Amino acid sequence: MAVLECVDSISWHVGRSKIARILKGSTAQDITKLNLTHVRNYGEFRDLSLTQIESIIDQLIQGGYLRTSFGRRPIVLISSAGKRAMATGKAPEVQIPDQIKLYTARERCRRCPYNPVLALTAGYPDESI
Repeated sequence: MAVLECVDSISWHVGRSKIARILKGSTAQDITKLNLTHVRNYGEFRDLSLTQIESIIDQLIQGGYLRTSFGRRPIVLISSAGKRAMATGKAPEVQIPDQIKLYTARERCRRCPYNPVLALTAGYPDESI
């Protein structure tokens, strides 16, 4: 519910990563300059990583509680289902991903022989990319 309240309380449109940084409690210049430290639920997820918070936002997008625009810099907006959930007080079910699993998956991807970056640095021929 904190994510929905945060998105609803921001007076202009921002993207997924900026919402995650607001919920994390970032003191970065772009957050403080835009006065986003006064947004509802600022720093609510201070104990989670940005990857975990972004995963929660993605779950809410997939569940239809949030929606995103298309384009080079998509923005996140609250949907009618999200507004309804806030009005009724029925919080959507989300799972906080395990940080160790996220780290392991990221490292496995980095070591994957099909990763184009690794293929270039390992000296594989172009056809393996």
